[in-house]
Amino acid sequence: MANILDDECMELIQKLHKGKMNHHPRVRLLIDKALRTGDCGPLKEFVRRYPAISAATEINIAGEIIEQLDNPYKPYPSRDEVRRHLNKGFVRWAMSTT
Repeated sequence: MANILDDECMELIQKLHKGKMNHHPRVRLLIDKALRTGDCGPLKEFVRRYPAISAATEINIAGEIIEQLDNPYKPYPSRDEVRRHLNKGFVRWAMSTT
């Protein structure tokens, strides 16, 4: 049975996820291992040893915040969301002209 992770470890995992660093193969492996075993030591050591991981995480998070400020409507709605929320007649007409 896996041990429960402490708050510091969960915050690190959430930060890496929010900064899209969980797509990095080694980070993903260490996150999975921490979640499975409850041991966050190897993940913390990896992030400490490679400060570029933390820097990239911070840059990605800041980039998302700036992007959201520049265009608060992103991500754009899907066609289904548009159909649900807009006038149905107009949407049928708009979809037929494209």
